[in-house]
Amino acid sequence: MGRVGFVLASALVFAACDSVFGLQDLHTPAPDAFLMYDEDGDGIDNTLDNCPTIYNPDQLDDGDHDGIGDVCDPHRTTPGDHLVFADYFDGTSYTWTPDSGAHWRSTESALDSTAAPDATNALLSRIEMLSAPTIAIGFTVLDYGTDSSANNAVEITIAYPSNSGTCRIIGMAPGDPFDEAATDVEKTDLMSTNLAQPIMVNEVVTMTLTREPSSTKNGRCLVNNTTTPMFHGAQTTFTDVNASIAVRNMKVSLRYALVYDVP
Repeated sequence: MGRVGFVLASALVFAACDSVFGLQDLHTPAPDAFLMYDEDGDGIDNTLDNCPTIYNPDQLDDGDHDGIGDVCDPHRTTPGDHLVFADYFDGTSYTWTPDSGAHWRSTESALDSTAAPDATNALLSRIEMLSAPTIAIGFTVLDYGTDSSANNAVEITIAYPSNSGTCRIIGMAPGDPFDEAATDVEKTDLMSTNLAQPIMVNEVVTMTLTREPSSTKNGRCLVNNTTTPMFHGAQTTFTDVNASIAVRNMKVSLRYALVYDVP
């Protein structure tokens, strides 16, 4: 048998052994040659990655074994979370509804706000049936503008009648770079947390808002690695939830928007 034939036969034998004896490493990423789109660069295609936007080549799901990786699971020790839909803004179409098509421009890998920074007031929204919703977005700060009379802000809102909650990132003073995360429910019950360091132009930001239907369990707003609690509000049976992403007085490049839920 020639060298090529021997190598091929050996590969087939080892593959058969893996199949029969269960030797395959379940955490081994797919070969790069088969990747179609890998948002977080961990070597695993988005369609197979249990945390498609957060680097986790080990794919660990030890907290609750619900198929969502530990590093992005909204409820790490409670099983049931699942990814409802994901938008990576890598084409000309996307599933969120813009307030105006003129406010957003699709690129090959992002959705950019189009207005001058100080004139930006852009919104994306989506209505979805959700029980315990989580919205996760990633974006790059392009320009904070020069207007020192208005706060730069990116906001995620999960709206439901009489129980709407918002997570926002702002500067502590108008015109400042992002250095504070704040939450509110029905524009009251404000909570805020200072970020570890200001977010500068060209930095990538991850931002996640989780709402809870319970009247005793707080939600949370996670910005990079900083958590700000969100007041629980009234007991709510979420159904048709209006989720929105707003950008104000600055330019951003939106990389992805994911929606998780617990049925």
